[in-house]
Amino acid sequence: MSDYLKFLANIPITTPDKSVLNAMLLKYFRYKDFKNTTQRNVISKILKRDTDIIVSLPKGSGRTMCFQLPIIISTKKVSIVFVALTSRIKVQIAQLKRRNNYAEFLNSKTTADDWSRILNNIHTCCNMLSGKNIVLYMTPEVVSSVHFLNLMQFLVNNNELGYIVVDEAYHESYWLLGDTEEYNGLRNLRNRLHNVPWIITTANGSAEVVNHIRTTLCLQNQTPGYPKDLIPCYGFFEDDVCLDR
Repeated sequence: MSDYLKFLANIPITTPDKSVLNAMLLKYFRYKDFKNTTQRNVISKILKRDTDIIVSLPKGSGRTMCFQLPIIISTKKVSIVFVALTSRIKVQIAQLKRRNNYAEFLNSKTTADDWSRILNNIHTCCNMLSGKNIVLYMTPEVVSSVHFLNLMQFLVNNNELGYIVVDEAYHESYWLLGDTEEYNGLRNLRNRLHNVPWIITTANGSAEVVNHIRTTLCLQNQTPGYPKDLIPCYGFFEDDVCLDR
């Protein structure tokens, strides 16, 4: 059996009645088990909110669930997902809406009226007794826009910011082409949001890509007793950079 098949065969033995996480997975996504132990361990670590995390899982290994479940568990919070491949967004938004979550997609073509409408919807959702979850998918270039900066200020002032996700799956090579304006904007945002955990996902991150992501985004570890620049990496990596195989 190949290493990849062995990886996918590593199924957790816990059952929904013995695991809170499994119960949450069943409740929100109707799955009885996690795809692999790495997926489960990543989610457990993300929910601790004490460090940024890099996740590298190939297609079909449950990479998206690694950030979607923590986002949904964090009620009355707004999480932002930056995406490089927009064709992935419609499927994810449809899945979230089927679970009664509020999800939107914003890019450079989003009008001022739509930004205002979304901000009003966020205010309404965060004040609902039902605690509706909010996920905003965005392309990276919006990070420098006035509308985005106003939104971030609103969320920070009201303590309504959950997670920041940078989904770079299939675009890993971009990190090695040098600092772009988009990545500079994301780095500046990371340096301003010290208490908001960041989740970075890739499909096949090598040690070179992972190290470049770490330094470009100035990722941080807030775990007591750990160096600030020691960022946990989970998944199926090409090189030996993974803390959880």
